[in-house]
Amino acid sequence: MKVKHKRVSDEQFSQCINKICDNLKNYIQENNLKIDYICPILRSGAVPAVYIANKLNIVKFAPIQVKHIAYKNGENKIEMIFNPFYSIKINKEEPVFFGGRGDAQHRYQF
Repeated sequence: MKVKHKRVSDEQFSQCINKICDNLKNYIQENNLKIDYICPILRSGAVPAVYIANKLNIVKFAPIQVKHIAYKNGENKIEMIFNPFYSIKINKEEPVFFGGRGDAQHRYQF
């Protein structure tokens, strides 16, 4: 199967990041939130997460690593290879995590 890739210029990338950040700023203000951690899914999520974190002044990262595994017995699973939520020490009763899944952004509260 041939995979088609579309090159995105730095300017186009910046425009997308700015649009995402503007929407997030509005959502954060409307819901009176302070994001404590940004949680990118490693592989393709880390690069935009760094830009978003810088623009929104989110200092802490809790990256998640998942992998699709096709086993020899025919079983397919998506496994979480690295889950930071069990290892980071959070000194707040209800921290707010912001993470992404593909093109849909999600807010997590634990």
